[in-house]
Amino acid sequence: MDYSATICTSADAATTADAIRDEMHIWWSLRVEKPDKQATIRFHNSHVTFAFDSDATDNRFSWTCTDANMIIEDVADHSEWLGTKLLWEITPTRPAAA
Repeated sequence: MDYSATICTSADAATTADAIRDEMHIWWSLRVEKPDKQATIRFHNSHVTFAFDSDATDNRFSWTCTDANMIIEDVADHSEWLGTKLLWEITPTRPAAA
C-alpha cells in the first residue's frame, strides 16, 4: 500500500530540504540519532532506522528503512516498516498573482 501527502510551505526549496533532512527532531521526534548517512528515530519504545539513499539531489531524495522495532499495543513488530522507502520530492511553486 502506498501513502502520499502534499505539504505546501512558503519556504524555498533549499530551506525545505534542510528542514526535512536536518530538523527531524522538530517535526518527527525529539529522539533522533544521525550517524553517517542514516537516521534512527525513536518514539516511545519503538524505533525505525532509515539509510539515506545515495541517488539524492537537492529536490529529490529517498530513505530506505533498514531496521524497525514498532511496538503497537504492547506487541513488537520488526517488519512493520522494514524495506519501506520514503521518497521526498520538493517542487518549487510560483507565488499566486496579486
